[in-house]
Amino acid sequence: MNYYEELGIKPDADVEEIRKAHRRLVRLMHPDQHRDAAMKQLAETQMRRLNSIVATLLDGERRHEYDEELRASLTAHPAVQAAWRKVPWWI
Repeated sequence: MNYYEELGIKPDADVEEIRKAHRRLVRLMHPDQHRDAAMKQLAETQMRRLNSIVATLLDGERRHEYDEELRASLTAHPAVQAAWRKVPWWI
């Protein structure tokens, strides 16, 4: 699964779409939404990952590098990409 799939956006999404997706996911995953300590810790980890993804996609240079790596991995391993498409996004 790539960053775009994790955010639920298309690879050509603009900055506003990325920010909207980020806000939507923050509302779902924010640690303050959870009372259970284990769930709160998991949410904190997910938030760090989400923030890292968004930082990469909002930085033009980092996004370009990520897109190049993504293209290279898709051309090198097309069967792996096809297999991931069959896995539900929530797993």
